Amino acid sequence: MIEGIYIHIPFCEQICVYCDFHKEIATDKKKKLYINRLIKSIDHLNDDFSELKTIYIGGGTPSNLDNVLLEQLLKTIKVKFDLSKIIEYTIEANPNDITNQKSDLFAKYGINRVSLGVQSFDNQVLSSMNRSHQAEDIEKSIKLLKKAGINNISIDLIFGFNNQTLSQVAYDLEKAISLNIKHISYYALILEEKSIMHYLVKQGKMGVVDEDLDYLMYNKIIDTLKENGYKHYEISNFSLEGYDSMHNVLYWTQKSYLGLGSGAHSYVDDKRFFQSPNVQEYISSSNDQQCREFYPSYPLEDALIFGLRVLEGINVLALEKQFKISLFERYPAILTLIDQGLLLYEDDSIRLSEKGLMLANNVFAALLEEHHA
Repeated sequence: MIEGIYIHIPFCEQICVYCDFHKEIATDKKKKLYINRLIKSIDHLNDDFSELKTIYIGGGTPSNLDNVLLEQLLKTIKVKFDLSKIIEYTIEANPNDITNQKSDLFAKYGINRVSLGVQSFDNQVLSSMNRSHQAEDIEKSIKLLKKAGINNISIDLIFGFNNQTLSQVAYDLEKAISLNIKHISYYALILEEKSIMHYLVKQGKMGVVDEDLDYLMYNKIIDTLKENGYKHYEISNFSLEGYDSMHNVLYWTQKSYLGLGSGAHSYVDDKRFFQSPNVQEYISSSNDQQCREFYPSYPLEDALIFGLRVLEGINVLALEKQFKISLFERYPAILTLIDQGLLLYEDDSIRLSEKGLMLANNVFAALLEEHHA
């Protein structure tokens, strides 16, 4: 049964230099056509949603939609699903998009969690990122959301960006904590090949933080948030008690979720598929099946990789019972990773060490290489 729904809005006001997500700058006409097509998708759903717990509207930037289009979408969602059973209903937003009207609209249609794309509280850093907001917009947006009764606010922050300093990271942490943010997703910058930043770095027009400073930043983030009552529950995610991202936990624990909209991914009945990332192709299609593409599912590999993203790690005995394997025989690389200090094996569980958290991609690459060998 489907426990989560993800709805993708692939539109942004402008493109951030580090971003390679599925998004575009679109005309009002194209946005309207897209929302009409998305509403059609929702109207024609006939899956079993009796166990639905979370709805997540992401992007792109959903708050980039004008209030008329946004209300049409939110009204459709409210009619289609029993929102009284939804525990967590999230929408992503840019701070400068939040107005009295927009925050009231969120609350009116049952949204109880907002994820703000903050990235930094430093205007110089924000400008370098080509973000559309400034630092003062952040506090203003949080006040407006709380005024509308939405207190469960998450923010995204980035470290390791374009010669960013340790003191700038410390300042971002200080500001986030002072605002009593319930959930913080703090991402290490990854130089994505299709991003503007990748081109600028290759041209020597933008720098990147070296690995040693990156490591210091990550440890500063972990230590500071822990000292201030935040639980580090996933590689990049921290929360105050009771405010873990329920929707993301569905992904990490292999629960069933349905993705709607161009480029959205799904995991339903042990099958993984996604909608065409071509927005025009999605708009022109007559139904979701027409532009749906399936890709292989590897349940054991997924359980291992996603499970290690979570700080508590994986219970080896439970995994072996579920898949009827000997984990260390199937993945001898795990023993090597333990010897290298990247994984810890304690109380019948494996998890990333402090060193492994910083080099998690290396750990995953080693396990994926062995799986496909």
